[in-house]
Amino acid sequence: MITAISLLVFLAFYLFYINSKRMPSIGVFGFEKWTGKQPHLFKILGSLLLIVSAALYTSLLGIGSGTFVFFIALMMMGSLVILLVPLKVVNLKSSCLVFSIFLIYELLFF
Repeated sequence: MITAISLLVFLAFYLFYINSKRMPSIGVFGFEKWTGKQPHLFKILGSLLLIVSAALYTSLLGIGSGTFVFFIALMMMGSLVILLVPLKVVNLKSSCLVFSIFLIYELLFF
């Protein structure tokens, strides 16, 4: 469950990142062309994803630790997006692979 919520945080931060005026247009996942046509819609979607992920973290871990883990996940995913997307390390194949590995690890050991 933590892995899925972290994926929501990653997608939300990535939506905000690709809507930035300073970011060069790098097509990583394929839906970046849609965001250029309707940036306000995707900013609202990113905000909703952040709110949902914060609510899921707090419902799963409690108010104090859920909020703390949410902000840590937001900082971690934000740093990964800002560092790795311009280097073209993040793509659909690698993202699915990393998500699958963490999901299998979470299901097997927790």
